[in-house]
Amino acid sequence: MSRFNLGKKVSFLMQYQAGDMLLSTIGTLFRGSVNDVLVCTDLNSPYRPKYLLLLLHDRACIRRLVSVFDEAAESFPQKESPYLVCFSDNELMGFVFPYREERLLSSYAPGQAVTPQLQEQLCISLTVECMASALPFPLLYLALKQGQVHLEKDGSVYIIPALDLAKLDPAMGESDCAYLCANQVLEILRLGGRRRLDSRELVEKKIANSSYNTFHELYYDIRVSSLPLSKPGFRARLRSFWDRHKDQLFRLLLVVCVVLVVLTVLFLLSQLIFGEIPFLRLFQDAFETIGTEDLTMT
Repeated sequence: MSRFNLGKKVSFLMQYQAGDMLLSTIGTLFRGSVNDVLVCTDLNSPYRPKYLLLLLHDRACIRRLVSVFDEAAESFPQKESPYLVCFSDNELMGFVFPYREERLLSSYAPGQAVTPQLQEQLCISLTVECMASALPFPLLYLALKQGQVHLEKDGSVYIIPALDLAKLDPAMGESDCAYLCANQVLEILRLGGRRRLDSRELVEKKIANSSYNTFHELYYDIRVSSLPLSKPGFRARLRSFWDRHKDQLFRLLLVVCVVLVVLTVLFLLSQLIFGEIPFLRLFQDAFETIGTEDLTMT
């Protein structure tokens, strides 16, 4: 379970002017020693879109994060900015990102990646997302470290920068991120149980030797050693259905059990008070009426 509570409401509303947007807080994902992570809506837009706001209140952390963004812009000028707009408000500094709902990969991968082929495809999607991410490596490292990797129903992967920046280290580079990504890849490949996939053995060996310096190396290893895609069998589809809907099925079963218990208690009370169950008299009277009817044809 994520340490971020997406459903938590703020006890008071704060507003921030960010470019042409007037952001009003509608939820809190995280409060920390150097930054908060808030969900906001734009009051200037009739559609009230949601945004994720990294709000920093520590001067040293602000300087570190600004230097991280500046260095990334110089090193990778072809990459677009990961944030939409930034602003300052007295001693606060905010970075506004697109908002996406939480759907943790660690929670949903077991129910979606039900075959070795799907597990390997998920690993490829994760690696590609890391390669294509606009987040600078120090932020991507925190996202991987703090479990902010999420999974769509179609199997695509996305990263949410809902981060605790207390341990932001500008020195973290691609090799550090690739190592964390490789370990998450290995966790996905282990969903297959005892089956030893070629991709799993290769990744395990290279992690042990600290051989991954780039995402491309990890991507290549998974791609060349992965199994050909095949349609999941009936058992795999049944397992996937159970993993996706087990919570709803358990809730339905609980409701049915509660209804049965209530009916049982009502029947027992009726038996104690009236000496009989009035509901059953409906059927008894109906049979007695049928028994007195003249069924002979004239």
